[in-house]
Amino acid sequence: MDENKQVKDRRHHPARLTDAKSFMASFVDGYNHEHRHTRIGLKTPADVHSGLAAAKAI
Repeated sequence: MDENKQVKDRRHHPARLTDAKSFMASFVDGYNHEHRHTRIGLKTPADVHSGLAAAKAI
C-alpha cells in the first residue's frame, strides 16, 4: 500500500501530539525524498527542487 493511501485509510488518531508530529515528519520526509512522482518524470520532489533531477535520470 502506498503511503498516500495509508494516510487516507488511517482510522485511528495518535494518542499524543508528539506521536502525530513524529508520524508526519517521517511521512513528509519519505514523500519528498524517496517517493517518485509520475507528474515530475518519476523523480523525487527533493531532486527536482535542488536541481539534481537531470543528473539522476532513470
